[in-house]
Amino acid sequence: MCRPDHAHYVVDPLPDFIVVRNESMADLRINVVQVWLDPAYPEAHRDPGLRAFLAMRGRRDGFAALIRLNESDGWVLLPPTMTPDGQWHERGSRRRPEDCDVVLERSPDEIYR
Repeated sequence: MCRPDHAHYVVDPLPDFIVVRNESMADLRINVVQVWLDPAYPEAHRDPGLRAFLAMRGRRDGFAALIRLNESDGWVLLPPTMTPDGQWHERGSRRRPEDCDVVLERSPDEIYR
């Protein structure tokens, strides 16, 4: 990963979690790595080095990523090892609603922080 002023993102070293809520099942807590993007570069999370790091954390530790533009705008990024089709999925994006196609075994009604 590059310097933040070149990569336009910062990986928060402290883990966090999100809760997947589903009316028919118990809430599911998922650990996440937070990645803070420079709002002027909302596509910075597609950096291959960052994706490799996030894929490794998903595979090794079962972590998804919480991609943040600021305190209230962001989305969940699920690595291939956490999705049934083995693809990257985003959930909750306000900037790219076409990417809100995450497929989870539990089919959550809402993901919130």
